[in-house]
Amino acid sequence: DESNADFSIQAVQTVFHESFESGAPSWTHAAASGGWVDDWHISSERRRTGTYSYKCGDPGAGTYHNLCDAWLTSPTIANLPADATLQFYHQIESELSSAFPDSAYDGGLIEISVDGGAFTRITPMQGYPKTIRFTAGGGNPYTGPLPGVPCFAGDILSWTPVEIDLAAYAGQTIQLRWRFASDAGTADEGWYVDDVKIFAPAAEEFNVTVASSGADIILRWANLGYPFYRVYHASSASGPFELLDWTSATEMTIVNGTSELKKFYYVVGWDGD
Repeated sequence: DESNADFSIQAVQTVFHESFESGAPSWTHAAASGGWVDDWHISSERRRTGTYSYKCGDPGAGTYHNLCDAWLTSPTIANLPADATLQFYHQIESELSSAFPDSAYDGGLIEISVDGGAFTRITPMQGYPKTIRFTAGGGNPYTGPLPGVPCFAGDILSWTPVEIDLAAYAGQTIQLRWRFASDAGTADEGWYVDDVKIFAPAAEEFNVTVASSGADIILRWANLGYPFYRVYHASSASGPFELLDWTSATEMTIVNGTSELKKFYYVVGWDGD
């Protein structure tokens, strides 16, 4: 049987991908002017895939510095295609307010520069879970650089995907940066970022079909001249999508695939890099 009734098959292109396994030579990191501290570095302490991630924190087992205002900046990505999405994975341990659990003293956020302009905050599809406080304990002034700014903070201890809609920037040249801020008080382990990817609907049509063979599912697609193809899957159409496997063929058999009737798949042409 051949069907697509229970599956979403989408042809996409990977616009940008960084796993930090090769040292990320095109990435930069720095502190804001005015005496703030930069703790960004390549780290092997935690990683989602491979050996390395990028971390804002101590290079050993200690905590990040007080009074950080530091950013990790991507290379430029030119002529962003329509309907692009940024996806990355992260973990964080940073100081929260003990009195107001929705508030933080230290945290991280994502910013974007468009066509060489100033960096501004962008909001994930899931939103930011915390907000940096305007005041410290006892009503004293907050000593960090970003009072009142939404952020990731607290304890996110498993690799968690974040997705940001970049459709508004189609056709433009962008840079992205991950910005971490801390105050003068308690510090924690820091912020880890890994597997940064920008993907978008492919201009080419893959013409993917789904066939069943007993309990197995067979995905087939047109040969578009790529040496390899990656197949991603998710439990919902909105993701997050995880890599299922890769192949040099133009089909893939998913053993016992009919037991997962609500799986969603997409196929990406891949040059092997």
